[in-house]
Amino acid sequence: MNRITIRLRGERALFRNLAIPGSDVADGNMAGRTRAAKGLIGNMLGIWRDFDDRENFDLAPMLEQWFEHHSAFVEAIRYQAAETRIVNQHRYKNPGGYMKPGESGPKPLTYHWNVCMEIELTLDDSGRRELAEAVRAPVGTPYLGQSNCMAQVHLLEDN
Repeated sequence: MNRITIRLRGERALFRNLAIPGSDVADGNMAGRTRAAKGLIGNMLGIWRDFDDRENFDLAPMLEQWFEHHSAFVEAIRYQAAETRIVNQHRYKNPGGYMKPGESGPKPLTYHWNVCMEIELTLDDSGRRELAEAVRAPVGTPYLGQSNCMAQVHLLEDN
């Protein structure tokens, strides 16, 4: 098995804290969030989601198959954010959402700023070569969570 480490840096990130339903609060506990790491890797590979399936917005079965085919496993996720900022922004709503009392103005969003995230994986040799190539020339644009902030991607370890 081979090991590969990918570093992603970004101005801001919003990996939602799923323990607070409906919130826009950034989660700094990324250690067990392999789904987020797989999504970032799938985005670089160009297989993170099935765009023809308009009902299911989960990870694409092709991505899960890629991980299984290459015996890929996320060993570690290291996540650091220099600071947390609260920014008032309008949430995405349907027209009815603007008619509810107290829902028409901007809502606070908690972002992490100056983010560094490292994903360490073990996988077979062909998967390592494919992923290393995708890191050097990503098919999709890797965003740090739901913040629409592009990440700078670096290959730290490739052996």
